[in-house]
Amino acid sequence: MPLIKHPDARSWAKFADEASELAGLLRTRLHNQEMGSISYFATIRKDGSARVNPVKVFEHDGRLHLVTGPTAPKHLDLRRDNRFNAHISVAPKVISTGELSVRGGATRVDDEAVREAAKA
Repeated sequence: MPLIKHPDARSWAKFADEASELAGLLRTRLHNQEMGSISYFATIRKDGSARVNPVKVFEHDGRLHLVTGPTAPKHLDLRRDNRFNAHISVAPKVISTGELSVRGGATRVDDEAVREAAKA
């Protein structure tokens, strides 16, 4: 999978260090049980149009992760073009709490510790 880096790209750990209050809010949203901890994840289809799927995003070892099967359309999209945008766990009172969106480039991870964290 090609890795596309934006000049302003930073790791989740660096972002969390630089903007700890915003990172804390994002973590709270990722674990928003009232909304089922569901985020919306957009990838780019082969024809250039957007594909949006509900996913669960989790943090492990200073990175954000999501789990997808190897034949899932979003997985195939990311193998072709790793760019994504995630709308993080919409809150029930979005007008007063705001919205959070994360964009970046996905990288495949084959690490058993991450797999175990995903199961938890």
